[in-house]
Amino acid sequence: MNINYEAYIHEIHGILHQIGLLNQINEMNQTDEMKENTQLIQNCIDRSKKLKNDFQKYRQFDLIIKKNLVNVNNIVREIINENAEYAKVLNIDIIPVFGKCRAYTDVILLKECMGIVLTNAIKYSNNNGSVIINTSEEYGHSIISIKDFGIGMTENEIKMLGKPFYRTNRIERDGSGMGIAILFHKAKLLDIKVEILSELNKGTTVNLKIKHIMG
Repeated sequence: MNINYEAYIHEIHGILHQIGLLNQINEMNQTDEMKENTQLIQNCIDRSKKLKNDFQKYRQFDLIIKKNLVNVNNIVREIINENAEYAKVLNIDIIPVFGKCRAYTDVILLKECMGIVLTNAIKYSNNNGSVIINTSEEYGHSIISIKDFGIGMTENEIKMLGKPFYRTNRIERDGSGMGIAILFHKAKLLDIKVEILSELNKGTTVNLKIKHIMG
């Protein structure tokens, strides 16, 4: 049976939005408890909006891919800068280890793939931990390896990765459950091989392998 997830998400978002509008209309006469409930509703609206946007990304099949020769290390630096504040909140050190790494690829899509992996690495790390990003060229591929030392995954959890809305219930973290599904979708468009190695309570390593075609 094919489930129209997008329709469900759209309806839920619409209902929450209407409830939010009603609360705003009555905001002047709200008690402190009612104001707290209003904020909870707004949080749900924001989450449903993110879920809707993430699912739309997952369903994008008509993307225009523009490949250029790029220095992957420059993209890594951008991704680290963009996630610096998030890492700081959880007191996570992001440690880059740069090797020679060039790729003929779409910068925007590659950046999105790397951003998903790094965000997850930070999210599922233990506080005061670290994330290591290695870049290299070997065996005919340009490789971006992102390793964390967090909660890790079981074999069954690894098998579930890529299914829309799947999230582990072993730790409470914000998210739509769409990140890895989007990663697999975009990686396929770029012909990137995604390898995920993980051990429970020891951490996870994600390798993004781009076929190396330069001389």
